[in-house]
Amino acid sequence: MEPTGTGAAVVADWTRLPEDILVTVFCQLEIPSLLRSGAVCASWHAAYRTFRRLRLPSPKQPPCLLYSCDAYGPDAAGLYCPSTGATYRIPVSCGGVGGFRNLTLIGSADGWVVAADEIGNLRLLNPLTGAQAELPPVSTMHHVEAPFDEDEGGLVAVLSCGPRTRAGDAAAACVVLLLHKPMCELSYARPGDERWTWVSPGAGTGLQWRNWYCDAAYNKDDGLFYVVRRDDSVHALDLTGPSPVARKVFHEREWSESLASRFLENVHGLCGIPFRYLVHTPSGELLHVWRFRDSVSSYDLSLDDQDDNDDDDDDDSGDSLQEESSPEDEDDDSCDPPDEELVTEDIQLYMTDFHGQKLEAMDSLDDHAMDSLDDHAMFIGYNAPLCLPTKDFPWIKPKLRLHHG
Repeated sequence: MEPTGTGAAVVADWTRLPEDILVTVFCQLEIPSLLRSGAVCASWHAAYRTFRRLRLPSPKQPPCLLYSCDAYGPDAAGLYCPSTGATYRIPVSCGGVGGFRNLTLIGSADGWVVAADEIGNLRLLNPLTGAQAELPPVSTMHHVEAPFDEDEGGLVAVLSCGPRTRAGDAAAACVVLLLHKPMCELSYARPGDERWTWVSPGAGTGLQWRNWYCDAAYNKDDGLFYVVRRDDSVHALDLTGPSPVARKVFHEREWSESLASRFLENVHGLCGIPFRYLVHTPSGELLHVWRFRDSVSSYDLSLDDQDDNDDDDDDDSGDSLQEESSPEDEDDDSCDPPDEELVTEDIQLYMTDFHGQKLEAMDSLDDHAMDSLDDHAMFIGYNAPLCLPTKDFPWIKPKLRLHHG
């Protein structure tokens, strides 16, 4: 406010700020503030629409939950912001049958999501700005002949970064690594490529012939993808050259008696083998995350039958354990979780000791090692896990807390 000659104050009219100034400010806002700013008045909403039309980048954002629902219709998404507890409806124009409501999200990074449409083709989508980038048809993948085959669909997508869509920027800087069937193989592509490139196993790439890769993580510090197999071996994958190159950086884990016992204690029915994740901490450590899940129906039955099970003989209990598949005998053709609602029963964290070639359980690490992760939080959902420093996001409580969905 500015005083006038009569002593009265003049209230600034923020609705008359020039659009270029508003757009510049919008580029610096976190998502909740940006969405609220677009609803202030007609002129600010026009500036917000310009921000979306220009596909302008925004700063590193706190994690948000993106979802679809019938209430918002096929061409809009719900965005839940844990930092404020608010939910926003944002327009998402995708085209195709069913719009955004019919897309399946299989990965995300830097505000972009990898979405599969009704026939299995993938695209990159930024829900906030509305920008999109096309990926090659799924029919160009190795071993895939039809546009969509339920037995050969994509499972997990990991991005090196979000594609740059402004004039003069190269979208090729973005690489999408896909873990897919059969046998959890690896393929990759860049926006604008005509085909997916299969990362073939063998001497040419350094990958083992038996694939069974369960998760991948991109390390921005060294520009490499890290992929983990079912035996917990890890390969570093370089996709920057004309041909993919892999090297084994962590060998197959030897199952000590104590580790095997700990593993079997968490074996539950269909979901006895843990879902494995890789996640890099901001300080560069590589964590193995084991998530034990079971179907809701099995979980409820186990609670109902708990009293009956307590009366079982010890010999029967031993026979049951012997009949479980060992961690190294996972030969079924399915990499997918069951198509039913699952409940998380346990999560175990392991630090990767590359020098000693062993996994260190987080609860057995010394105080110094744990102190380096005390001020972090980990999010585990349907896409890549996140490990964030809580100092950058004050609303997240300190200590290594797990948030899973």
